[in-house]
Amino acid sequence: MSMKYDLLWLAIVTTLPITSLYAQDDFGFDDEEEPAAESSMNFIEIGMGGVSDDNGKLGGFSDNLDGEGALVIGEIHLETSTDTSVTYLDLSQTPYNKNGSIGYWRPGDLKAEIYGYDSRKIEKFNVLTKYADSGNATDLAIRNNEPGRRTYRVERDTYGIAVTKFLGKYWSLSADYNRQKKEGTKTLGDHESSDAILPSVIDYEHDRFTIGAHYRGEKLVVGTSYYLSAFTNDNDAVRLFDNGVLLGELGLEPDNKFSRFELDGLYRIGGRTSLNWIVNWSKAEQDETIIGDDPLLLPGSNIDGEVERLNGRITLSSRPIKNFNYKLEYAYRDRKANHDPIDLDYRRDSKVFDKEQDTY
Repeated sequence: MSMKYDLLWLAIVTTLPITSLYAQDDFGFDDEEEPAAESSMNFIEIGMGGVSDDNGKLGGFSDNLDGEGALVIGEIHLETSTDTSVTYLDLSQTPYNKNGSIGYWRPGDLKAEIYGYDSRKIEKFNVLTKYADSGNATDLAIRNNEPGRRTYRVERDTYGIAVTKFLGKYWSLSADYNRQKKEGTKTLGDHESSDAILPSVIDYEHDRFTIGAHYRGEKLVVGTSYYLSAFTNDNDAVRLFDNGVLLGELGLEPDNKFSRFELDGLYRIGGRTSLNWIVNWSKAEQDETIIGDDPLLLPGSNIDGEVERLNGRITLSSRPIKNFNYKLEYAYRDRKANHDPIDLDYRRDSKVFDKEQDTY
């Protein structure tokens, strides 16, 4: 059986007036006048397309491609430049997502941007399932088997702010914070046979924060950064009911936190030899109550998990002559699990074991 997807694109580009400075560089126009002190690059791009098939595979990541019909894409870029700074606004619509950013840039001094974008994952297939296809609640009641085409959709929105401050010729400080929000319904089960599908509601929030300092000299380059990730799931479990009787609970992704501190650098020894290094320490934490109806998992207990890792690598590389080069490297890895194991049965437990490794 073969499938054919027809996707027709027609692009129409309209560019707003650009200063003579850009015209000379790009097209070689001859202009005797001096370019203005202030300049701007502004443009509007408009695209049109058409889809002739509503198969779910084509629209697996886009509502615009999920069904037969026309679609519109485009981008707007507005920019104001002076001899010392640039301010810009950028908005775009593609078949797959929307993007937007507004920023300010003063070379050698400050760069700041507020940004946002969205995306989605769409599953659309024929399925036979006992459970409701809407997936709009974490409490699912068993219904009669109803074969048919089901659609499950997950929306992901991300927005954040990034700032870089330059301190003189060699130093800079940077910070970036963004939050990702995921909502919708995904499916759990056997997707190949499509006969054991369970809708699961998604309500995630993921906060990420990075701050760093960087030095870039003629021979020495050093960077240090701290990264923090906090994941929150507002739905603890999917609960299954039959005629008002709770059949069981399936635990979903638990809340967790991850942090990492990193130091890396490069030192140039002459023109053909360099020394590189990277060291990072991280900690992953999870403190959630176990949910489930398996007696081996001890429902109601708390894993209180914590794993620390220390990784390091140093490399000396050189090319002393044209047809000869070498690299000397040492790497160290250490993992420590700071939590008590949960007994699953007499043969195994849940502990992440400690590990130490040296590589030369």
